[in-house]
Amino acid sequence: MLGVLMAPREKRHIIREIPVADIPSRPVFEKIEWVVRLALIALSALIIGTGLTDRPDALAWALAPLGEGLGAAIAATTDQGDLPGVLIQFAYVIGGFVLLAIACWPIPGYRTRPGAYLAGSFGAPLMDFFNRFGKLAGPILALICLYRLADFVLNIMNPFYLDLGFSLIEIGEVRKLFGVIALSVGVFAGGWAVAKLGLIRTMVIGAFMSPVSNIVFAWLATQGHDLGALFIAIGIDNVASGFAGTALIAYMSSLTSIGFTAVQYALFSSLYALPGKLVASQSGKIVEASARSADAGGPLAAFKPLFSNLPANSLTTGALTSGVTPAGLGAGYFAFFLYSTAIGVFAIVLAFYVAARQGQIPTAPPEDKAST
Repeated sequence: MLGVLMAPREKRHIIREIPVADIPSRPVFEKIEWVVRLALIALSALIIGTGLTDRPDALAWALAPLGEGLGAAIAATTDQGDLPGVLIQFAYVIGGFVLLAIACWPIPGYRTRPGAYLAGSFGAPLMDFFNRFGKLAGPILALICLYRLADFVLNIMNPFYLDLGFSLIEIGEVRKLFGVIALSVGVFAGGWAVAKLGLIRTMVIGAFMSPVSNIVFAWLATQGHDLGALFIAIGIDNVASGFAGTALIAYMSSLTSIGFTAVQYALFSSLYALPGKLVASQSGKIVEASARSADAGGPLAAFKPLFSNLPANSLTTGALTSGVTPAGLGAGYFAFFLYSTAIGVFAIVLAFYVAARQGQIPTAPPEDKAST
């Protein structure tokens, strides 16, 4: 709030107009068109939400008037489990965005005011981005999608801490008190790096932060119920998350152009969390499957000796619930954190690729002077 209040005022504020004067007014038809388009936008939001949450309740309720069996059919498509379930979730998200594009697309060969307004509000910002960055637009969007993926898959941390034997009070004190301080340190370090090292260098450094910090949790798993180790792991992870998050926000902000800032930043901030929402749904299953593989003598059994001397009550409750040995569960967590680290390699490669090429492209066209 203080940052917003203290920010300098813009020198000029010119509203970007969407030209519709040459389109004849058709009041009745336009009202019908607005109703249809807004209904399609609402439906696309429900479809995207179904994909992100794997919960079809809202979509089934909205489509119930079209047929009693439709809701049951939608629920059946989302209850597939494991990899097929993730692919179906992804299909829902892609289908929702396709429907959203259709809802905002002008009617071919027939210009209307609703079509012009929606195309100008949503289509023009996208075209501006792709026109400015050309062939690099795809890799930039991929980088945004993958930049924090290694962090987003860590949606099992509370069960992990509990399995190690930490109490809720210990977890709360370390995460919500010490962790907030560490996160703030990371944010300030990220801001300092942007000012001193430059945005692109900071973005590349931030790409290393999340995967490297995940290795610390693999080490924490081998320590069991050790409060000092918990402080170290959460401290390193929160500093890294604060730095990487600041770098990503600054980078996404730099990609927007004056006149389309709101829509373009909304697109980027939605994309960066999208893959994580889908991939993270499998995190718990990966841990349990890895634990069973280790107990069965698979390759992951090589990690079991790391958990032979854990403190008392470490991993015992979680192992009993999952039907595996404590050492097997430890191997499962260890393998999962290595997997989350490996995921971050894709973002590192993309960061270097984009950084090497983006300096050759202007971040905003010189004729773009309006702001919304």
